[in-house]
Amino acid sequence: MDAFSIPHDIRLNEEIWRVKDGEYDHRNRYWCAWHIRELIETCDAIARGELARRAEALDATYAELSAIYQASKDSGAEIPLP
Repeated sequence: MDAFSIPHDIRLNEEIWRVKDGEYDHRNRYWCAWHIRELIETCDAIARGELARRAEALDATYAELSAIYQASKDSGAEIPLP
């Protein structure tokens, strides 16, 4: 919920998935969701280290994308909203 700070995306998730305050049911009759960091912790030490590095790289990529988005939003760039 806090990664990008994009209110219309939060509204979209609330409307489609019935997400409340950034939280959703992780299990229902159609799907199951797991937190990737929890899954990484269940791996053996070698895999855990590599997967943790990959997760950190993804976090860095998300942070870069968020900074680009926030800068464009603050500059008054047109952002399409529903």
